[in-house]
Amino acid sequence: MIIVTNTIKIEPGYGEHVISQFTQGDVSQRIADVEGFLGFELFHNQAKDEFEEVVVTSRWTTDEAQKKLGEKHSF
Repeated sequence: MIIVTNTIKIEPGYGEHVISQFTQGDVSQRIADVEGFLGFELFHNQAKDEFEEVVVTSRWTTDEAQKKLGEKHSF
């Protein structure tokens, strides 16, 4: 298993909007349909005054499976 972590810095007040991009619509289903995908979590850090952070962790069966996400889909 491989775990990939991406941290997105966001202007204050826009974190929930970014999170909704991952959780609403068909994005989460398109990710789930990629062979080798095991799941993802979102973490929202609002503790900083100058920006917010959304941390996305995704779990994959192999590194090759994770790379298929970028090859097949545009998010």
